[in-house]
Amino acid sequence: MELPYDGSELSMVILLPETGQFKAFEGSLGADLVDTITNDLAYRQVALTMPKFEFESDFTLANTLAAMGMPVAFSPAADFSGMTGNRDLFIAEILHKAFVSVDEAGTEAAAATAVVMTMTAAPEEPVEVTVDRPFVFLIRDIETGTILFVGRVMNPSA
Repeated sequence: MELPYDGSELSMVILLPETGQFKAFEGSLGADLVDTITNDLAYRQVALTMPKFEFESDFTLANTLAAMGMPVAFSPAADFSGMTGNRDLFIAEILHKAFVSVDEAGTEAAAATAVVMTMTAAPEEPVEVTVDRPFVFLIRDIETGTILFVGRVMNPSA
C-alpha cells in the first residue's frame, strides 16, 4: 500500500508480508522487489487500520562516507579554503537524524490523498486493510523511486 504525503512528491509504502513470513520477506527485500511491488500498485479505495508509531534514528556518517571514497574530507589534509578561506578546516563528523511519526491524522490524510475515484456502474466497496502484524515501511520519492528511509515495526500492537 502506498500513502502519498501532501504535495505528492514523497510517499510511505507499507509492505505487509503474509502471517509468519516476515523474516523470509525481509531477507528477500531489495530494490528490484520494491520496484516490482510499487510498479504493480493500483489505485483503490481503502479502509485502513494501522497502528500509531514513531520511529527515530541517529546516524554518524563520517566512516561510511570516508569508506565510500571521500576520506580526505575527514582529515587535516582536506582543503575547504575555497569556501572559508581557511586551510585548517576539515570535517570532524556528519550526523544524520531521521524521524517518522504516524498517527490518526497522518494516516487519514495520507489515505485520503491515496484514493482516486471514478464513476462506474456501481461504486466499488473499499478494500479493508488491517496492519496488525510485523511490517516494513519505506519513505520514497514518487517520481524517481529513490528510497529515502526504511524501517520496520515488529510489534504493531505495542
